[in-house]
Amino acid sequence: MKRRRFLVGAGSLAAGSAATLGTGAFSSGSIERGMKAHVANDTNAYVQLTRCGGAKHITYRNGRLVLDFTNATPPSNNKDYSTSATGLNDEAVSCFNRVFVARIKDPDPQTLPPSPTYKYRGWISTDVPYAVSFYQGQHPSRSVTGRTHTRDFKLPGPGGGGGCDCSGEEGADDEGQGDEDHGNQYIRFPVGVCIDLRRTPSVNPGDNILAGKHFTLHVEKVHV
Repeated sequence: MKRRRFLVGAGSLAAGSAATLGTGAFSSGSIERGMKAHVANDTNAYVQLTRCGGAKHITYRNGRLVLDFTNATPPSNNKDYSTSATGLNDEAVSCFNRVFVARIKDPDPQTLPPSPTYKYRGWISTDVPYAVSFYQGQHPSRSVTGRTHTRDFKLPGPGGGGGCDCSGEEGADDEGQGDEDHGNQYIRFPVGVCIDLRRTPSVNPGDNILAGKHFTLHVEKVHV
């Protein structure tokens, strides 16, 4: 009985081999084609990274967004500041709402109402997770730090407003209400930042504690 089952299996394998190696079937090839791509600034790329309205903690270096907490120049209309801040408090947690926003311009139509079959999700990793964390909009409890904390890029929907500048006006959707900008559709992912200096190595006033450190925004399209 065992031998019969073995022979049947061997016969099936031989038949498969004959089909694979039969004459007239295409076996291999090498086709060369051209490629081209443009590199764009973060403000103009497929995934755009821009400051949220009047956020003062963003600079750009060679077209790339950089989080900058070395000199928090206050908004000109904010009378609560007597001077410009020059850094973060030591042995403290400092959080900043809606520092920047990630936007996808003209997203895949399959992600749009009325019957989306896909959606975009995002999360952020960093090489200093003990000191820097990221969250959605103005809600530190809605972490987007780490693969287990993905959040949706929001599509246009009821209760709009918010605008693509994340300015925080009354009625804005912190979770990322879809935006219209000069006839182009955007879905967005506003991000806040917390910096925890309670567990960092000893620092002194004036130290650039995040020099050479990076964060990475991860974006994926997933089936609904």
